[in-house]
Amino acid sequence: MNFQKLNWWHKSLPPVFLSIITFLIYLPTFKYPFIYDDMPTITENIHVIRGGYLKGCFFAYNRWISRFLHSFIYKIWQDNPVPFRIFNLLIHISIGTLIFFTLLKVLTNLKKNNFLKQNAYIISIFTTALFLLHPTQTQTVTYITQMSLEGMVTLFTFGVIITFVYAVYATNIILKYFLYFLSIIFAIFAAGTKEIIIVLPPLILLIDIFFIAQGSWESLKKRIPFHLILWLGLFLTLTYLGFMPIKFAKSASKAITNNRGNVLTTTPKEKIEVGSYFLSQFKVLLHYIRIYLWPFPLAFEYGHKLSTSFWNYDVFLPFILILSIIFSALIGFIKNKSNALSFGVAWFFIGILPRASFIPSTELICDYKTYISSFGIIFLISVCIIYIFKLIPSTFKFKKLKIQLVSLGLILFLSALATKNQTKIWQDELAYWKHAIKVSPKKARLYNNYGVALSNRGRIEESIESYKKACECDPTYAEPVINLAFHYQAKNQKDLAMEQYKKAINMREVHPEMYLNLGSLHLNNKSYKQAEICFDIALKLRPYYSRAHFNKGLMYEQQGKLNLAFKSFENALQGNYKNIQFYYKYAKLAQKLNKHDFAIKNLELVKKLNPNFLDTVFTLASLYYEKRNYKNAAINFEHEYKKHPNNKVIAYNLAQCLLNIREYKKALPLFESCKNEIKLFPYAKLHIAKCLNELKQKDKAIYVLKNLINNPPHKGVLEDGISLLKSIIT
Repeated sequence: MNFQKLNWWHKSLPPVFLSIITFLIYLPTFKYPFIYDDMPTITENIHVIRGGYLKGCFFAYNRWISRFLHSFIYKIWQDNPVPFRIFNLLIHISIGTLIFFTLLKVLTNLKKNNFLKQNAYIISIFTTALFLLHPTQTQTVTYITQMSLEGMVTLFTFGVIITFVYAVYATNIILKYFLYFLSIIFAIFAAGTKEIIIVLPPLILLIDIFFIAQGSWESLKKRIPFHLILWLGLFLTLTYLGFMPIKFAKSASKAITNNRGNVLTTTPKEKIEVGSYFLSQFKVLLHYIRIYLWPFPLAFEYGHKLSTSFWNYDVFLPFILILSIIFSALIGFIKNKSNALSFGVAWFFIGILPRASFIPSTELICDYKTYISSFGIIFLISVCIIYIFKLIPSTFKFKKLKIQLVSLGLILFLSALATKNQTKIWQDELAYWKHAIKVSPKKARLYNNYGVALSNRGRIEESIESYKKACECDPTYAEPVINLAFHYQAKNQKDLAMEQYKKAINMREVHPEMYLNLGSLHLNNKSYKQAEICFDIALKLRPYYSRAHFNKGLMYEQQGKLNLAFKSFENALQGNYKNIQFYYKYAKLAQKLNKHDFAIKNLELVKKLNPNFLDTVFTLASLYYEKRNYKNAAINFEHEYKKHPNNKVIAYNLAQCLLNIREYKKALPLFESCKNEIKLFPYAKLHIAKCLNELKQKDKAIYVLKNLINNPPHKGVLEDGISLLKSIIT
């Protein structure tokens, strides 16, 4: 199709249509909960908004953009995963849209009328569709915290690229330089996404060499100043944010210990060395290529171990294949400077280089790491598929174009269907870890996490068995030991729990949840000194650990140290987690300390969350009464009276409030219902008389008062009755 003949709707319809399809495919995931480390990652910097200096995030540290976004969304929607998932999907769709318009622009402006230029429109559509709907992308799009990192890296990358591309082809000089300037600004902001953004300069140079300059040095050198400014701007900003690539590479290339429960070496005690990690990258790269050609299975963990020798089949064979791919791409570029296959290979390897290199990591394979590099291989796949379909003979019964479109549509349909099925793995922790164990049945971390998921479903015995399986897979892994201790503690098997805690401590475990629960165990035994030590360790490890602050408050309250308890409850409400019990305990203690305003404020929050929570409404009514706020006291006592119409205490308290706000007609029958309980309500008849008098029933009021004076419950009532009678008569 001739680009010059494309109407605006030709350009707009494909990304809009594909965006809608993508939205519908991922729509069921909006109801999915947070998975794995999503919530801990989101809340680890929540003190930024708690402290009220959200604006201080800007260019304050590396990865500040994702932290700012997490904090901002959390501030408004708290622990509701829906806004996070919607936002991440919008990032994914936005990247797909940028890809479409970038490809359409560069391919239609190629100098030679080659295959890419002739099929620019269909290649742009198919590449965008495959990027948006490929099942491998679910590993990133449905992983909330990683999408906000990897996704923002990719979004800013294509933001820089598209402004650069349109600047090159702009005819208006003002617009041209404005777009160049905007591209550099995007690059500076991109420095705050994630450290892998260091691939941005070579990627934009790649776009220039292949599709704009098309191998021409004369064309390329005109834009060298822009590339230098972009490189300089990005690296200066990275340095300002504290990330220095060369220094990082030197420090990061040292041997590291295995992650708990995820042993990559032969034994848990071995370290992950630079050499073995580098040798293993060839099979990792082959795996990353494979999942885009055949995305089955896709999982959190594949169970691969580090390779130990170059001559191992899992090193040598992948090395030969990877070398062949790179060599073929190089030959292709030499022959044709705008070779699509060479471009796709180059983009993929540049994008993946920071993740698959000599720098050791505790994770060998993480599919979400391919997100930015996926564009290269998806573009390559798209071009190959379209090229193959273009070779379909025109002698078929049906028209060639129809065959091509139906075939491409079928591929996208199958891809979308596979994506929809793949997202189901993320529907909850139980499904997620069960699937991971199925793919990799020997990883201790997977059994531990599956045990946690079972526990959250109330399947305690099954979770205990899963924890024991995790301990068998890796005897040095402390987390399942701690989880066993938690469950034994919950079952009141204190000796078994303490035995597991001792094992974990001997493993030199520094786990805030462990010290929280161990502290709670000591607290139940009234061993306050040991409990305080444990809570303090938990808070040292996680200063904003709400549960540790709360339990420490309970400890102080039991010891009668009410002011310290009040401060601990206050810290709990400023931490990383809140629940109704925190507000309630804080309010009740505030009531004890005569801090009625604090008590009322927090009881109102409890009432909003659950008006039937313990004695919240009754206490709130009593506090309002003490502050002589009779109107609000009446509202709350009336709420309680409707639930307990036979409770005389509530009826009497409500009547007193109504009397004080001059609602005599409503108060009278309530006092009448209490008049026979003379010991509990000695003043009830006196209040009846007051109501009758105010309601212009003077004779009845006098009659009630004379009877009360003749038979008073006590002297105080007698004196008040005589005084009221005199005031009525006179």
